[in-house]
Amino acid sequence: MSTHLVECIQKEMGFPPLQKIDPNIQETKERSLTQRQGLAQAAIPAVLAGFFGTTRTDRGCNLILTGAASENWVNVIFQDNKLYVVEKVAHYAGLSLNETALAMEDIAREAELTIRKAIGEKPTIEKLRSYMSS
Repeated sequence: MSTHLVECIQKEMGFPPLQKIDPNIQETKERSLTQRQGLAQAAIPAVLAGFFGTTRTDRGCNLILTGAASENWVNVIFQDNKLYVVEKVAHYAGLSLNETALAMEDIAREAELTIRKAIGEKPTIEKLRSYMSS
């Protein structure tokens, strides 16, 4: 089963569709986004990039496969860069750091569930890496 993670998470969590960034102005065509749109626009790709990086190690893959970090994904996937990433997303969305960190944690939990569901029964590190690479 092939799924587009961004769209799955966006729909499952009730976020508005993400907008394409115009390369000429480095903004969306709708220059003024609501806080919810801004949050989705920045947080979903950031969290998924963090998950992708996590799958580059066996330890990270095992955390995803077992759900061992399901209450603290933002710390796990961003490690020492957590505050920096949360600050950037918060600034883009116009939200507080706390609101942003909580929303990113919710997105990460949804991403974990979606990824685990997509790789199916009898998940392996190889299946996980293949899925995340595609």
